[in-house]
Amino acid sequence: MLLYTRKASNTQLGAFGLRERLLFCLRNAPQPPRELMDALCMNKSNLALLADKCIKGDLISKVRRPDDRRTLSYALTEKGREELEKRLDEIEKKFTTVLTDEKEKQAAQDNLDTAVELLSYL
Repeated sequence: MLLYTRKASNTQLGAFGLRERLLFCLRNAPQPPRELMDALCMNKSNLALLADKCIKGDLISKVRRPDDRRTLSYALTEKGREELEKRLDEIEKKFTTVLTDEKEKQAAQDNLDTAVELLSYL
């Protein structure tokens, strides 16, 4: 499964690496560094380096909560959202060229959902 996922995520734009994983974590809402460190299995200094690169590339931004200005979170910028969508679309196109039957697509989606759920417990 891991091998197939790696092959599928290796697109013309490059592999789906840490930068893309960070953008993916931020796709729904801003996240504080602690949650990102846990989700990405990174220490604080590595996350800070990755976040700085993404901030310089205008992919994410630092935001503060209105009720507590001391609390820092990272949020996806419009450019970051566009880049993430482009990468995910490319990966989805790769899957649809391999899986042409709707039953196969649904079975693969169900299997991936089950695998993701299982991995979330680890």
